Amino acid sequence: MTIENEQVEGLMFLGYTAREAAFLCLVALHSGYSIRRQYCRFLGLTSGRPDDLLVRKILARKHAREHPTCGRTRLYHLCARPFYSAIGQPHNRHRRTRPAFAVKAKLMALDYVLTHLNHRFLATEEEKIDYFRRERGIPPAMLPVKRYRSRWTAAVTERYFVDKFPVYLCEGDSFSPPMACFCYIDEGVISTPGFDTYVAQYSRLFESLGPFAVVFVSSRMNLSRSATRLFDRMFPPPARRRPAHYRSLREQLLGRLRLEDLLREEQYSQLTTAKLGEVRALRKLLGGERYEALSEAWKSEGEAAVLRLCDADRPALTPPRPEFRFHAMNESYDFL
Repeated sequence: MTIENEQVEGLMFLGYTAREAAFLCLVALHSGYSIRRQYCRFLGLTSGRPDDLLVRKILARKHAREHPTCGRTRLYHLCARPFYSAIGQPHNRHRRTRPAFAVKAKLMALDYVLTHLNHRFLATEEEKIDYFRRERGIPPAMLPVKRYRSRWTAAVTERYFVDKFPVYLCEGDSFSPPMACFCYIDEGVISTPGFDTYVAQYSRLFESLGPFAVVFVSSRMNLSRSATRLFDRMFPPPARRRPAHYRSLREQLLGRLRLEDLLREEQYSQLTTAKLGEVRALRKLLGGERYEALSEAWKSEGEAAVLRLCDADRPALTPPRPEFRFHAMNESYDFL
């Protein structure tokens, strides 16, 4: 995993060593909360002097608060604005105090990150938006968003990826972009129907991607089968997909070809950034030759010819089924 040198240097300027700063960056960007064993895992050591020194530093500098738990384990919350300002994240929401079930999800997310440090994680809202928009050509309109209305004014604030679950990239061959992997954290308090909500929020982004993976991270070891059944219901194999699903894809195709007409005729007033992004996403999905054939059929013969070609080339118009992985956490979180 890559951590920006400027962020590490910013924390070193506050008095932390390089390895302390690297670990604290991970905590601040992925969780906000941590416990001692996580720093030991990061170092590959058992508990002892290093984690004790780090705890003393973050408390002495008032960069974190210590929270007692149900057992002997102590929980530490990085919450000081000067600390987050040092890594360029003064408004990061990990600074906020969270209830116990949300803290558990954050600790699980950090544990998952610590066991997959060889991958590139998109840690912040800005990183995720920038990657999917610039590197994958997906407009913000297709990303999971939540709108917050001000209590006192008519202002509306849009926030993306508000769940803050880990998203990382698995590098493939040199001819295709890395596969995006999306983690759903099941902390064991909110039951699996929450996965339905998660997938619904991400559905437009999922439809805009090529191959991708969904990782179901759970603290409940016996949940693997039910999680897999839930995934199969939400992402059925191509042979089991409903005709209505395919019809909706054809309608999307026709709508985007109509946008191509507007583009050719230079009717820019009727085009938005989001609509242009949809055209780019379709071109990527179908590939150059296939898309050009559909576009030529649209121009010469109209909708009937396009639908005929769609029926002959149905697999190309069907979004690939995502890969599913179940990751059981071996760590105990009973102290919460």
